[in-house]
Order: sequence, then C-alpha cells, then structure tokens
Amino acid sequence: MSEILLKNVHLPNGEQTEILIEDGAISRIGSSLGEINDQVIDVCGKYAIPGYYNMHTHAAMTLMRGYRDDMELFSWLKSIWSIEAHLDEEAIYWGTRLACLEMIKSGTICFCDMYFRLDSSAQAIADSGMKALLTSCFLDGGKEAKKLQDRRDCERDFMFSQKWPGSVRFGVSVHAPYTVCEENILWAADFARERGLPITIHVSETENENRDFISSHGISPVRYLEKLKFWGDDVILAH
Repeated sequence: MSEILLKNVHLPNGEQTEILIEDGAISRIGSSLGEINDQVIDVCGKYAIPGYYNMHTHAAMTLMRGYRDDMELFSWLKSIWSIEAHLDEEAIYWGTRLACLEMIKSGTICFCDMYFRLDSSAQAIADSGMKALLTSCFLDGGKEAKKLQDRRDCERDFMFSQKWPGSVRFGVSVHAPYTVCEENILWAADFARERGLPITIHVSETENENRDFISSHGISPVRYLEKLKFWGDDVILAH
C-alpha cells in the first residue's frame, strides 16, 4: 500500500488538518494521522475543496482551439464540421487526453461530453483517471438517411458502453433544435428515458438562433422543446 500524507491543509470552513491518501484515494482526514508514510507533503496552508464538474464539453476539440474563433456561430460550425469529417479514432483519443490533462490541472474531476467515436474518448478518459458522461450525439440536419444513421449509432454506442470502465457513463445528446428533426428529438428522449440515461442539448446559444427559430417555427427553442415534452430533471442544458 502506498501512502501520501498532506500536512497543513485548510478545509473550506477554515479548519487546518491533515489528509491521508492510500493507494490513490483519500482514506482519512484529521490531525496526527501518523508519521510512517511513503511521502509527506507540506501544502503550506492551501485549501482542499471538492472537485469541479464541467457540465458541457466537446473534449476532443482541444485540437481545434482558436480555429476561426472570430466567426459568427453558424459560419463557424460549417468550418468546424468540415474538419471533424476527417477526424479518426487516434485524433479523438489524443484530443480527449489533452482535454483531460487540462481539466485535471484546473481541479475538474468529471465532465459531460457531446461528441462522436465514443470508444476512443472512453479509453482516453480511463487512461487519464477521470470520470465522465459520454453522450451519443444526434445531428441529422433534417436528412432522412442521417436521421436513421444517428439512431443506429446511438444503439451501437449504448451496446459498446457496457464494456466501458465504471468511471465512464453513457448518455444521449441532441445537438440542437435547429439541427435535429422533431422525430429524432422525440426518439432520442424516449431511448434515454426508457433506460434511465441523462440527456443533454444546446439551447438558445445565440441571439440569431432564437430569432431564426422563432421566424421558422413561431416559438422560441425553449417553448418548442416544452411543446415536445422534452424537458425533465434528466436534461442538461448547454449555453
């Protein structure tokens, strides 16, 4: 068994204490936790706080950070989608590993990710030691063939997720009301709820999105999803 003793630690309430870590997990918090340890670290009064949860990421997109970031959303998406079409499993693995490293450095221990090629992301997360919710993303653009393909991909991803490590959970994501047809929004929600899975979606991300959606549908994206009975305690809204 390996032991690390952290001394002079401040808790959120201001109390100063010690923390004993055994085999990579906190085992005790208190005073005078012992002198025989593999490693003793004096943290000089730094605070120990709960880990952060990042509720919305596209982790592998660290590889595209800064690319055309001066563009309006819809124009930027077209540019990004043309690049993502060329991403393979290795690129997504390393992009996700880089994101995990950056999140660990910030104190983030778990994140909710919306992307594709989930097995590559799951392996990167397992190798990093983090926790995550990986979601199979619907983005059909109203095209019939893509609508059916997204459903098949979701079913396949869910089946493959049964072999993921316990630190990685599976969920379902709908890219946005303007990129996913009504039939697939309903199908995705039913699929998730029948299995007790979380759902995440982009909603009202920009002023233009709201204006265009109201023009084409007569109601806002939020009201539209309410009409579809999409909302629930199991839904994570992004933006």
